[in-house]
Amino acid sequence: MLCESGQQLLHGFSTDGFFAQYAVVDHRAATIVPFSLDLRTSSPIFCAGLTAYNSVSNCDLQPGQWLGVLGCGGLGQMATQYAKAMGLKVVGLDINDSGLAAVRELGADATFNTKSDAKYLEKLKQLTAGGLHGLVFVTNAHAAFAPALQTLRINGIMMVTGIPAQDLPINAMDLVTGRYRIKGGTTGVPHQMAEAVEFTAKHGIVPKVVFYRLDEINTMVERMKRGEVGEGRMGVDFSTEARL
Repeated sequence: MLCESGQQLLHGFSTDGFFAQYAVVDHRAATIVPFSLDLRTSSPIFCAGLTAYNSVSNCDLQPGQWLGVLGCGGLGQMATQYAKAMGLKVVGLDINDSGLAAVRELGADATFNTKSDAKYLEKLKQLTAGGLHGLVFVTNAHAAFAPALQTLRINGIMMVTGIPAQDLPINAMDLVTGRYRIKGGTTGVPHQMAEAVEFTAKHGIVPKVVFYRLDEINTMVERMKRGEVGEGRMGVDFSTEARL
């Protein structure tokens, strides 16, 4: 997302056009979509899907190890599907019961409401025999970061994908002594796109998407700001007159 000139043009970030019907792109930034993927429901793959795939993959965990997903909205739901396809055991963490229910339906091995369950950390440590091997942090809730670190076993990895408004509290001594490791994850670069798309098609991963009409964009954005994303990713369908 950064370039040396500091003049990068990113739809939805630094320039308008995020809800355009058509766009001209450099062929090097495009990829072929397999026929097995439905173009309509696969739209989140090229943002949330890439982010979730790279975040889970770059944790470098082995099949059978425990991965936590903190934030079980649309992005966390995709991370859960990718993690299960990679052979990992998944623990969903959230304060929203609807999001937790969604990741359970997608194969999460366990879920905990970190707000209502005062003993969730004790239960998680017992379930995982010492803590998570890795955790994908896909929420923008600043208050969730410090407690999330406690879910990791010694030398576990925290993959930061969500972007809280405030700086994250990180203890230098913990990093130096190997209490935990921290990495950052995002959509990645264009040449990584094909790998994620092929993996998605091979394992039959289908994003959960709630569609809105173009004239419902403001409603969609307000719901997103309120954190009402437990149903899955949000998408704009230019071809439909009614919400599906």
